[in-house]
Amino acid sequence: MPDKSRLRILLPILTASILLMVYQGYKGEMNPLGFISHPINRINEALTKAALAVSATFNGLTLNYGEMQDLRKEIDKLRLENSRLMETELQNARLTELLALKGRTPNYLTAARVISKGNDPWAKTVVIDKGSSDLLSNGMAVITPNGLAGKVHRVYGSYSSVLLIDDKRFRAAARLQAGRTEGVYAGTGSSHSALEYVESKQPVTEGEVVVTSGLDNMFPQGINIGYVSKASKTDKRLFQEIDIIPFVDTKSLEEVIVLR
Repeated sequence: MPDKSRLRILLPILTASILLMVYQGYKGEMNPLGFISHPINRINEALTKAALAVSATFNGLTLNYGEMQDLRKEIDKLRLENSRLMETELQNARLTELLALKGRTPNYLTAARVISKGNDPWAKTVVIDKGSSDLLSNGMAVITPNGLAGKVHRVYGSYSSVLLIDDKRFRAAARLQAGRTEGVYAGTGSSHSALEYVESKQPVTEGEVVVTSGLDNMFPQGINIGYVSKASKTDKRLFQEIDIIPFVDTKSLEEVIVLR
């Protein structure tokens, strides 16, 4: 009885062993950890494919970056060209205004270009590219289409220094255009100037235009200077305090006209 029990146990084992050897003969050696390695291999394959896809995308981006660099250079070139054309157009517009001013200005002498700021940090001056060789002399009026800009201050052979209207030393005989009240225009060193020696009893209106009067025998009469931004007077003062804003922005001068 015990022998029959062993036989029942051994017989299935032997049968399984024979079947396993036959299977290996057909399929090759079995991997007992195949059920583990198979998913890992699938993951490795997926990661490899992803890496290849990223690499291909990066290569495409590299090519696009090169194209973008070329486009950026072309855009910069076009911007420079556009800036140059715009500058030329603006200069032509300014020169057209100067030519129109020449036609209606009997005292016209010459047009000049501002080539630098003055060397004195305490003075409001610029240097123009016309001098004694162009018949310039000290005291000549310097104007723009907007109005009085200054006067010739020092003259050299091929260039001159211009004292601007906002310099503290600048003075010009002036009058209120509407009221005809006489005064003296005075620079203050800032963007606001003054009209001095206007009596307190004289009417002054804010916004009224101030022009040269010609009474100083230096500046021709009727040149625009600026407008009244504020006027104040008291019974204790003989003269009013009149604030003037010039029409010419001396910080942006580029071309001017010199009058005889």
